[in-house]
Amino acid sequence: MIFCQKYDVSKSALKSTSRNRRFAAVRAQIGLTAIESGIATNAQIARYFNRAQSGLSQAISKLRQQCK
Repeated sequence: MIFCQKYDVSKSALKSTSRNRRFAAVRAQIGLTAIESGIATNAQIARYFNRAQSGLSQAISKLRQQCK
Protein backbone atom coordinates (compact mmCIF):
# COMPACT_ATOMS: atom_id res chain seq x y z
CA MET A 1 0.00 0.00 0.00
CA ILE A 2 1.27 3.40 -0.93
CA PHE A 3 -0.18 4.98 2.22
CA CYS A 4 1.59 2.49 4.45
CA GLN A 5 4.93 3.51 2.99
CA LYS A 6 4.07 7.21 2.99
CA TYR A 7 2.99 7.24 6.64
CA ASP A 8 5.37 4.48 7.80
CA VAL A 9 2.64 2.22 9.17
CA SER A 10 1.96 -1.46 8.56
CA LYS A 11 -1.19 -2.86 7.00
CA SER A 12 -1.71 -5.05 10.07
CA ALA A 13 -1.56 -1.97 12.32
CA LEU A 14 -4.27 -0.28 10.26
CA LYS A 15 -6.44 -3.39 10.45
CA SER A 16 -5.90 -3.78 14.20
CA THR A 17 -8.42 -2.75 16.83
CA SER A 18 -6.10 0.02 17.99
CA ARG A 19 -7.67 3.46 18.44
CA ASN A 20 -4.31 5.14 17.88
CA ARG A 21 -4.96 8.60 16.39
CA ARG A 22 -2.22 8.20 13.82
CA PHE A 23 -3.71 4.95 12.54
CA ALA A 24 -7.19 6.48 12.49
CA ALA A 25 -5.91 9.43 10.45
CA VAL A 26 -4.27 7.13 7.91
CA ARG A 27 -7.44 5.00 7.67
CA ALA A 28 -9.47 8.16 7.05
CA GLN A 29 -7.06 9.32 4.36
CA ILE A 30 -7.21 5.94 2.63
CA GLY A 31 -11.00 5.95 2.91
CA LEU A 32 -11.35 9.44 1.50
CA THR A 33 -9.07 8.64 -1.42
CA ALA A 34 -10.84 5.35 -2.17
CA ILE A 35 -14.32 6.88 -2.01
CA GLU A 36 -13.48 9.95 -4.09
CA SER A 37 -11.80 7.86 -6.78
CA GLY A 38 -14.67 5.35 -6.85
CA ILE A 39 -12.51 2.40 -5.80
CA ALA A 40 -14.61 1.41 -2.77
CA THR A 41 -17.60 2.41 -0.67
CA ASN A 42 -17.51 3.45 2.96
CA ALA A 43 -19.00 0.08 3.92
CA GLN A 44 -16.29 -1.83 2.04
CA ILE A 45 -13.52 0.21 3.62
CA ALA A 46 -14.98 -0.19 7.11
CA ARG A 47 -15.17 -3.96 6.64
CA TYR A 48 -11.61 -4.10 5.35
CA PHE A 49 -10.26 -2.21 8.36
CA ASN A 50 -12.57 -3.96 10.87
CA ARG A 51 -14.06 -0.62 11.90
CA ALA A 52 -17.59 0.66 12.42
CA GLN A 53 -18.95 2.25 9.29
CA SER A 54 -20.24 5.27 11.22
CA GLY A 55 -16.90 5.95 12.88
CA LEU A 56 -15.01 5.76 9.62
CA SER A 57 -17.58 8.00 7.96
CA GLN A 58 -17.15 10.62 10.70
CA ALA A 59 -13.36 10.50 10.37
CA ILE A 60 -13.61 10.96 6.61
CA SER A 61 -16.04 13.88 7.03
CA LYS A 62 -13.65 15.58 9.44
CA LEU A 63 -10.81 15.09 6.99
CA ARG A 64 -12.89 16.63 4.19
CA GLN A 65 -13.56 19.68 6.37
CA GLN A 66 -9.85 20.06 7.13
CA CYS A 67 -9.00 19.91 3.43
CA LYS A 68 -11.32 22.81 2.55
